Amino acid sequence: MGASNLSLQIRTEDRAGVIAFLEVAAASSPPVGFRFSVAEPINGWLAVYPAFVMEVERLAKAISGVSCCCS
Repeated sequence: MGASNLSLQIRTEDRAGVIAFLEVAAASSPPVGFRFSVAEPINGWLAVYPAFVMEVERLAKAISGVSCCCS
Protein backbone atom coordinates (compact mmCIF):
# COMPACT_ATOMS: atom_id res chain seq x y z
CA MET A 1 0.00 0.00 0.00
CA GLY A 2 1.38 3.43 -0.91
CA ALA A 3 1.96 6.41 1.34
CA SER A 4 -0.73 9.00 1.85
CA ASN A 5 -0.13 12.68 2.50
CA LEU A 6 -2.83 14.50 4.41
CA SER A 7 -2.65 18.22 4.99
CA LEU A 8 -4.41 21.05 6.74
CA GLN A 9 -4.86 24.22 4.73
CA ILE A 10 -4.65 27.48 6.66
CA ARG A 11 -5.67 30.77 5.08
CA THR A 12 -2.56 32.84 5.79
CA GLU A 13 0.83 33.70 4.38
CA ASP A 14 2.39 34.03 7.83
CA ARG A 15 4.46 30.84 7.82
CA ALA A 16 6.57 31.95 10.80
CA GLY A 17 3.42 32.63 12.85
CA VAL A 18 1.99 29.20 12.06
CA ILE A 19 5.27 27.50 12.94
CA ALA A 20 5.40 29.39 16.26
CA PHE A 21 1.83 28.29 17.02
CA LEU A 22 2.63 24.69 16.11
CA GLU A 23 5.70 24.69 18.35
CA VAL A 24 3.53 25.77 21.31
CA ALA A 25 0.97 23.08 20.42
CA ALA A 26 3.73 20.46 20.20
CA ALA A 27 5.12 21.43 23.60
CA SER A 28 1.71 21.04 25.25
CA SER A 29 0.80 17.72 23.61
CA PRO A 30 1.46 14.21 24.94
CA PRO A 31 5.09 13.08 25.20
CA VAL A 32 5.34 12.15 21.52
CA GLY A 33 4.25 15.65 20.50
CA PHE A 34 3.20 16.92 17.13
CA ARG A 35 5.56 16.44 14.24
CA PHE A 36 4.83 18.35 11.06
CA SER A 37 6.12 19.93 7.87
CA VAL A 38 5.00 23.38 6.79
CA ALA A 39 5.00 24.38 3.12
CA GLU A 40 5.67 27.83 1.72
CA PRO A 41 2.47 29.86 1.28
CA ILE A 42 0.79 29.84 -2.13
CA ASN A 43 -1.95 32.31 -3.07
CA GLY A 44 -2.77 33.12 0.56
CA TRP A 45 -2.86 29.50 1.77
CA LEU A 46 -0.37 27.53 3.82
CA ALA A 47 -0.28 23.72 3.96
CA VAL A 48 0.65 21.91 7.17
CA TYR A 49 1.51 18.22 6.87
CA PRO A 50 1.26 16.29 10.17
CA ALA A 51 3.64 13.32 10.39
CA PHE A 52 0.92 10.86 11.36
CA VAL A 53 -2.72 10.62 10.28
CA MET A 54 -3.91 10.43 13.91
CA GLU A 55 -2.35 13.86 14.56
CA VAL A 56 -4.54 15.56 11.94
CA GLU A 57 -7.62 15.71 14.17
CA ARG A 58 -5.67 16.94 17.22
CA LEU A 59 -3.89 19.58 15.15
CA ALA A 60 -7.10 20.75 13.47
CA LYS A 61 -8.79 21.12 16.86
CA ALA A 62 -5.83 23.07 18.25
CA ILE A 63 -5.75 25.45 15.28
CA SER A 64 -9.51 25.97 15.21
CA GLY A 65 -9.50 26.66 18.93
CA VAL A 66 -7.76 30.01 18.48
CA SER A 67 -9.36 33.01 16.83
CA CYS A 68 -6.19 33.83 14.91
CA CYS A 69 -2.89 32.04 15.26
CA CYS A 70 -1.11 34.37 12.88
CA SER A 71 -1.57 37.63 11.03
